Amino acid sequence: GQSEWQLSVQLLCQLAKGCLLLADRLYGCAAFAALALDRCQQVQSHFLIRVRSNIKADERRAWGVDQTSTIGPFGLTAEYLEEHYRPTSSPANFNEFVANGYYVQGSYYIWGRKLQLVSKWESFNPGQANHDNLNSITGGLNYYILGDNLKVMLDYIHTWSDFRQANPAFGKDAFDEALLRMQVMF
Repeated sequence: GQSEWQLSVQLLCQLAKGCLLLADRLYGCAAFAALALDRCQQVQSHFLIRVRSNIKADERRAWGVDQTSTIGPFGLTAEYLEEHYRPTSSPANFNEFVANGYYVQGSYYIWGRKLQLVSKWESFNPGQANHDNLNSITGGLNYYILGDNLKVMLDYIHTWSDFRQANPAFGKDAFDEALLRMQVMF
């Protein structure tokens, strides 16, 4: 048989344009609410979900570790984060889950310390469903006008979703973006 999660995902995939999704007795499953919002926005529909109580984590434990190393013009940074969520109320508002993620970023200065090439790999597992990871790879360029006080950053990011690949009705499983930012510190 199917789990409630698998059944709910299949039903969301069949949601028609311009309809109203009504859900009752959602016991704090924030992941379902997020999927419903995403799907309703895609098909120009709306939803109303009644919950027994607020969607919240009753107990959270988190930890992380990071490291940065610089050798001459080379830089390497890595970080790992993990958070455990456990319900303590009765009845439980949600199922226990673990969310985690990491990234590794490398950089190299050229042209003195004015221009920096940057690349990054990152992965995030929300822990709400099987295969719901998000992964990204970034390539970027930072131009330091006045050191960290004034710089321009240009990044290209390619992101893909294991969950959307397994559930194509939720939209594209991969997307690209370019970001242009300016940092001013005073």
